[in-house]
Amino acid sequence: MRITLADRFKALLARDEYSYWFALITDDEKKLRRMDSWELARLIHEETVHSSSPEKRIVAEHFLQVRIAKIQSRATLFNGYADFYGVPMDDSTADKVWGWLLDPSHVLEGLVVRDASSTIVGFAHVRACPRSLGGCDVGFLDDMYVAPDARGSGASDALFVALRALAAERGWPAVRWITQHFNERGRAFYDRHTSGPSDFIMYQWKQD
Repeated sequence: MRITLADRFKALLARDEYSYWFALITDDEKKLRRMDSWELARLIHEETVHSSSPEKRIVAEHFLQVRIAKIQSRATLFNGYADFYGVPMDDSTADKVWGWLLDPSHVLEGLVVRDASSTIVGFAHVRACPRSLGGCDVGFLDDMYVAPDARGSGASDALFVALRALAAERGWPAVRWITQHFNERGRAFYDRHTSGPSDFIMYQWKQD
């Protein structure tokens, strides 16, 4: 696919530059079918940062393809995510989750986003979830976290680009997730990528 100067100009004027590139690339049906989601995400970011300095380059990839994530992110990002929600984290729980992510047969999949130095600065955990009224699976985004010093860098957008590509690859017609109502920064980001929150309210029943 050839990216023209006009394409670059339109992207600069677009309300959501990442969605513009995604839509443009997905118009090329044959190329999309040949690409896996991580190749697609990488291509999008190579085009969006064409004129940017190398240190601003952000790439999202599948957890299984970035084994270094097992070392880098467990001790820092995963604990930071747990701290954000006030949930105590221990090695036993972290080991179990990492075992799921490293097992290709497990339903939970992971995306990680790296900066130009190959440091992992964020992650997302997503899984297939059956939707009985549609007779299909949809994606459910369980977790998403970006390190505080990488927020505003495009890392979250990169994760969503890769997530959208993964949904297309898996045949999910939708991806769903929940967030706390007072997560103002997160909700502003989600509003930018969606038409706003759904009209459903989440309930939880904890076993004694």
